[in-house]
Amino acid sequence: IYVPLMLKFQGVVSLALGTLAFTIPAYLEFRRHARAIDECIENLPVFIRDIADEVKRGNSPIQAISLIHETRSYGTYFDRLLRLLINKINLQGVRKTLEDLKPYLPRQLFFCLDVISDADELGARAEVFDVLADIMHDWLNSINEFRGRIRIGKYTSLLAMLCAIGMVVFLFGNIVSLIARAGDMIRNISTSPYGSMPIVIDIATTDLVPVLKNYIFLAMGVTCIVLGLVGGKVSSFRFGDGFKETAIMMALLLVALTVGTMLGLL
Repeated sequence: IYVPLMLKFQGVVSLALGTLAFTIPAYLEFRRHARAIDECIENLPVFIRDIADEVKRGNSPIQAISLIHETRSYGTYFDRLLRLLINKINLQGVRKTLEDLKPYLPRQLFFCLDVISDADELGARAEVFDVLADIMHDWLNSINEFRGRIRIGKYTSLLAMLCAIGMVVFLFGNIVSLIARAGDMIRNISTSPYGSMPIVIDIATTDLVPVLKNYIFLAMGVTCIVLGLVGGKVSSFRFGDGFKETAIMMALLLVALTVGTMLGLL
């Protein structure tokens, strides 16, 4: 891929385009899987509470799963999982089914299913499932509360990166250009046969400005990637959520380069 901006910012534009080409499809794929996992976890306390109600009516926990699946709905993905779980249990048994599905299930969901399996073998009372439902409900509320508190940090990082990009564009358009012109004047005077300077002052000149721009914006591009991925990990415990923030930051950087070039600031 070759665009006009690469004439001036080859490093950062290549990094930005490569990052966008990876993060956008990766986030779309991640979002689809994350939606299924979130749906299962959010409905888990209600599901366990319904199992407790069925056990109080005299059904075993495994029988309760079949009855619940026929009479209730917990969302598209969770219903599909329950249908798969019931079919595999009928063919392979409970333990074999859990062993086969363990690599594909969220740890919280597998833990609950494992407890349900043990309770079925031991003939546990319905109170066990009530306690398990309360535990999962409290855990889910804690996670949602944490995400609500940390969400503002994601927007703060986006705003901070936008301000940093704007400041760098402004500095190159107004301050660095003046310093570079002064450097050209000093170099011309020091090399002129009609004048000399007693002290050699070595500052940036106009021929070094493009190199400085490329390195500084390249560093900002790397910062966008790291900040986006870390922000996603901190806010949701999953790096995949950081793909969205990374793509937004890199897109802002490309927009700033384009606008700055069009306005003559870069």
